[in-house]
Amino acid sequence: MKQRQLDEVVAFFKGNETYTEICHIAAKKYRSFGQITGSFSLAKLNKQDVAGLLGVSEYSLVERKSYSFQKLLDVYYRGRFADIPFETVVENVVGYSLVSKMEEKAQISQERELFLVRLRANYVGLVFLEEHAVLEALYQLVTAGDLDDKALGYLNQAMLSLPAEPTRLPVFSQIVTGNPHAFDLHGILGNILYRLLQVKSGAEWGDSSETERKNQILLDNNIIRDDIMNFVTVNGLLADVNKCVHPMWESAVSCHVTWNVPAKHLLQVDSIYPAKGNYIWMIENSSVYSAILDIMPDLPMICTHGQFRYATWLLLKKVQNEHVHFRYAGDFDPEGLQIADNLLQRFPERANVFAMGKGLYKKSKPEKEIQKIGMKKLGGVCSPALLSLKEEMICLGKIGYQEGIFEEIVQEIQMEWRN
Repeated sequence: MKQRQLDEVVAFFKGNETYTEICHIAAKKYRSFGQITGSFSLAKLNKQDVAGLLGVSEYSLVERKSYSFQKLLDVYYRGRFADIPFETVVENVVGYSLVSKMEEKAQISQERELFLVRLRANYVGLVFLEEHAVLEALYQLVTAGDLDDKALGYLNQAMLSLPAEPTRLPVFSQIVTGNPHAFDLHGILGNILYRLLQVKSGAEWGDSSETERKNQILLDNNIIRDDIMNFVTVNGLLADVNKCVHPMWESAVSCHVTWNVPAKHLLQVDSIYPAKGNYIWMIENSSVYSAILDIMPDLPMICTHGQFRYATWLLLKKVQNEHVHFRYAGDFDPEGLQIADNLLQRFPERANVFAMGKGLYKKSKPEKEIQKIGMKKLGGVCSPALLSLKEEMICLGKIGYQEGIFEEIVQEIQMEWRN
């Protein structure tokens, strides 16, 4: 094939809009059928140009709605560029190689198989993915260039050298990659590592939060994510270690000190329980929490600060005495109801809400509008204890806050706790 001839015929087809459009139609035919076949519509083409290409009169095309590609090819291969396959011309005009869907599928299948062969040979720590969908995600990242051999090597080494003792994620990352942030979960490498550990764990997490799920899966593999800044604020609670009361918890109770307990410490205790009674009160807002303690300094209570961190769930799971019940009160907003709903779903026999009825909602003087996304969150709330409030909030479309019903919150606690 002479390059000059190819350049000439390509220039011929590119130099005319109608001829260029015919090439694009031909490429689509090849994509569908693996060859240039069928016909092309004349509706949007300049029939004078088509007639010139085919060597027929324009009049002969007046009544025609389409024209056979086979006839076009017959004309082409009788011409002076017959030595140049028409498919080659089309590829140069449209700017990409002609590959049929069937060919592409076979090519992708072959490339996947080669990737799996390479995995078996060079990355034995990742072979366990063979029968899992995560392998496809890994393949796609490699194909897109987002993961190179070096990154695959890090993942392979990580899975082969999971720590035998609890190790912080940045430390583990430093050991494997030399970079303490390489496995940060918001990055590609960290996200893939988490998914690998998820497959390895094989656990079903049901209605647990994403944060809790991630932390627990890492912990199952002796990797600790953030054990200091992930904390829960507590008051009036005791904890046992090796069947003995932990002195820090005991001192906090005796001195009426409320304190922030990090997940690092919660992992080290065996069980948690109220110093008095069989209730643990849970308050969403720190200002309300603090004001309650001014009145009842020995109240067994935790503050969630507007969200259930991993430390909060960890603490609740450490409350092993089934006779201890949880009482939660939050704001009258979509997030407050979501938190309450999650708690009720997780501990259906031990958890309940208080100060979250329709009457107190109205008494809180709700004013702020609930946004559209908030309404969608409310729609997902399904615990029977919250349905009446949920419907009232949807009806009014307003948000209320705990601060507006502080006295009523205190009264409800006093009535139930003292009894």
